[in-house]
Formats: sequence, structure tokens, C-alpha cells
Amino acid sequence: MAWWWPCHDMSNLSSGSLNDWQMSVPNNHHDYSRRTRPHSDLWFTLHSYTNRNGEALPQIPKAYIRVKDENVTIFMVKKYLVTKLGVSNEAEVEILCMGQRLLQTQTLKQVRDFVWMPSFVESESFHSYSLQSNCVNNHLMSLFYGRRCSFN
Repeated sequence: MAWWWPCHDMSNLSSGSLNDWQMSVPNNHHDYSRRTRPHSDLWFTLHSYTNRNGEALPQIPKAYIRVKDENVTIFMVKKYLVTKLGVSNEAEVEILCMGQRLLQTQTLKQVRDFVWMPSFVESESFHSYSLQSNCVNNHLMSLFYGRRCSFN
């Protein structure tokens, strides 16, 4: 299952032993344990669903959404949906990922790394993806939005 990990071809090493292989270590005091790359783009889809009361919001026409900053919050996604769907405010909309209701303060990066990816790796989609690597929809994070149920 480690098909997505980087692979290194070590067959071209000039020395006869891996013990002789040396790598230079930087001489500065930067913290290399943290990622140093800038924020990256994140792609996801938004799908409407019908809530327990039988209410559904219309499906937005855009199939794929790209954000340039993976630290965009779920609240910002809700604001986007309010604008596109014409609902009165963000409190009317709830967003789910892998069946889990998301908090407004969660970032898309957090959702991807701690909600979607662990569930995806355990799912049947992951196993079929590893067999059919050309299937795009199997590895694109999907968020589901719907009208929040009112409890009266």
C-alpha cells in the first residue's frame, strides 16, 4: 500500500555498501522538521445531499473547486455556498466529509489530512484506485453540503 511514497533507485551507488553512502547535512540552525514549502493549491468537489428532513440545496454547477491556500476554513466554503445558492446565511448550511460534520474553524488542509485521507485509505475506493491509477474521482476530496436540520 505504499505506492504513493517516494521511491529511490539506489542501484547506481558507486560504493559497494550502503554504509559508505554519505549525505551532507546543512550547517545552519533552521528547523527542518517542519515543511518549508509555501501553501499549495487544494482541489475538492462539492456535492449537495438531502438531510434527514428531506430538504436539499441545489447542486452547484462547478464540478471541481480549487483554492490557492489550503488554510481556507470551512466557514469560507460556507460563505461561497451562500453566495452561489442564495441562502440567507452560513448557519443554514452544514458541510460533511466522509459522514463527519465539519466545524467552521477547520481548514481544508486539516479536513484533508485528518478526516478525508484516513477514511479514504481505509475505504474500498483506495484499494480500487491502487488497481486503476487513472481514476481521478477516487482520490479527489469530496465535501457534501446540505441544509442544516432545525431542531424544534
